Amino acid sequence: MKFTCECGLFKKALAATTPAALAKSSNPALEGIYVLAEENGVTLRGYNYRTSAETSFPAQVSETGACIINARFIWDIVRSMPDGMVHLTVRDDLNFVIGCGNTELTGVALPAKMFPELPFLKKLTGVTLPAGLLKEMITDVAYAVSENDNHPINTGILFETNGTELILAAVDGYRLSVRRETLKTVPQTDLRFVVPGECIKIVLRNLPDGDEMIGIYPQNQHALFDLGAIRMSTRLLDGEFIDYRTTMSIINAQKVTLPVLPLIRSLEVMSVINNDRVRVPVRFHFKDGYLSISVMSSTSTATDAIPVENCPEDMEIGFNDRYILDALRSVHEDTVVMNVTSPLTPCLFTPEKGNYFAYLVLPVKLKK
Repeated sequence: MKFTCECGLFKKALAATTPAALAKSSNPALEGIYVLAEENGVTLRGYNYRTSAETSFPAQVSETGACIINARFIWDIVRSMPDGMVHLTVRDDLNFVIGCGNTELTGVALPAKMFPELPFLKKLTGVTLPAGLLKEMITDVAYAVSENDNHPINTGILFETNGTELILAAVDGYRLSVRRETLKTVPQTDLRFVVPGECIKIVLRNLPDGDEMIGIYPQNQHALFDLGAIRMSTRLLDGEFIDYRTTMSIINAQKVTLPVLPLIRSLEVMSVINNDRVRVPVRFHFKDGYLSISVMSSTSTATDAIPVENCPEDMEIGFNDRYILDALRSVHEDTVVMNVTSPLTPCLFTPEKGNYFAYLVLPVKLKK
């Protein structure tokens, strides 16, 4: 196998596929990138039996062929090369030479037959929407994806369609995030599936910017992500996702209108006192038209006050400051409505108009 290509194209293709390779595995093929050189260009594939990524780019191919090259090795090589033309030659004994300009490195590849076969997925019933919109929706809910494997279904993001509406949801046991948008193209049937968080991270890296249309097609316990020049697949999570509609039904709540940026800045000040070693609740005290925010550790204190609309008469609620900040940073408006009922019941953040987002956060019991 022998080809020459632009270094920038090679870097971009490796950046898209290497995250799908395993850093360490008993099967060395899963630590590698499958490199296929054909007459019309080069294709790269990464796969770890759960998530795959594949992309192609133009190249001058003088000898066709395929092999597997360690993903970390070739990525470190190519990303450090200057702009220009890169050449890669793999001999029959699988020793290879890769170079750019006066720089050359050698290594040993694996036979292509060791690479596992990717799931065969078609573009059947699915969802299509602009890449920029999907990126925004994922980013707005991803903070609530659980990192606890005790409930595997919570380690992913729910994708659900209801007629013309696309809904994304994530939950980690302490907060629940939901994001809605209207689809221009309605799927043939309503869909409901959960995409693993590890795949979501790679999708976010590979999503193009702007209004380029991309597609998501669930089928046979897998989902295909058609991201334009990049195709990804993932095994879907099994299990029953939380009934987020019931969970977010807060009856007889007081609706307090809060300014988003001043509240974020105030909480960022409070978070200076909190750290991973010592974390104390942030106190929200509603009284006389103001939200008083305070935090007190064994060595430091911080206080602030923000005028609010529809202020409750006298209510104090404790929160994990990081959980509130994550929710507020996903709000793209100047104000947000905080739905509260009591110091010990969940709090729900919603927009003043519409229902395109809903972020629920559990309070922390305060000590007197």
